Amino acid sequence: MANPEHLRVLHQGIEVWNTWRRWNGAISPDLTRVDLTGVDLCRADLRRADLTGADLRQVDLHEADLGDAYLGETHLSHGDLAKGNLNRAHFIRADLSGAHLNEANLRRSIYRSL
Repeated sequence: MANPEHLRVLHQGIEVWNTWRRWNGAISPDLTRVDLTGVDLCRADLRRADLTGADLRQVDLHEADLGDAYLGETHLSHGDLAKGNLNRAHFIRADLSGAHLNEANLRRSIYRSL
């Protein structure tokens, strides 16, 4: 279950979220099993976030930072991850069908299919 405080900050918009992340950089956001279908997370700082089981279908994650994020069993189908930082992200049993990954940094990321 997602941390209610983390979810509250995220729902205030990316500018508020990214400012909060700058002030709380040591925190690994807990966004497990959250439904963000169709949400605009363009340029969001989601480093080290736990997005286990999250529904991110059709989410705009263009240029988002998902470095070291855990995306186990996450639904990312038809999402826009173009130009995103996915360095060391863990996509274990994640659904990336139809996702846009153009120019994304996938160095050292781990992917195991459904």
